[in-house]
Amino acid sequence: VFAQPVAELALGMALAAARRMVEADAKFREGRESLFGVEDGKDSFLLRGKTIGLVGCGNLGRALLPLLRPFGARIVVYDPWLDGQALRELGAEPVGLKELFRRSKVAFLLAPVTTENAGSIGAACFSLMERGSVVVLASRAGIVNFDELLDAAEAGQIRAAIDVFPVEPVPAGHRARRTPNTILSAHRAGDVPENMCEIGRM
Repeated sequence: VFAQPVAELALGMALAAARRMVEADAKFREGRESLFGVEDGKDSFLLRGKTIGLVGCGNLGRALLPLLRPFGARIVVYDPWLDGQALRELGAEPVGLKELFRRSKVAFLLAPVTTENAGSIGAACFSLMERGSVVVLASRAGIVNFDELLDAAEAGQIRAAIDVFPVEPVPAGHRARRTPNTILSAHRAGDVPENMCEIGRM
């Protein structure tokens, strides 16, 4: 029941990161905006025609796929629980984890945590991405090395859009609150009032 609302917010966060919407809003409110984005938009990019990666293609990934198709993106998926034919039938190309990060301009992290993947996505993956690429963490924080995720964002290697955290609520002094190149959401991707009715219906 949470797949659709989480997928929609994940896409919104990806767009916001790609187009620097949060930073532009903050500058506008401070009176420091760049008209027509002449300065602020220099490192913005379109999702259209890019390679987009999904780590995990369960209910959440399957809800996100149709939202991505209108962008004409090449979609690559790493999911060790699904065979290649199943992914191809979904219109995605199966790839290895490292290849996914190497090829993707936007990577959505949508997998649950298992004993095999806990903390497995970190600097070695983020360093493979083109500088300024977007990583959206929308499933469980335990699949990433969270400090390395923040390190990569702080260094400008990636832009991170994060809805889930290792400790929630996030402590007041946590470095995530001051790390640049991030969009932060307090685990609210599935929290839509109409979704509660859907839970009852199901």
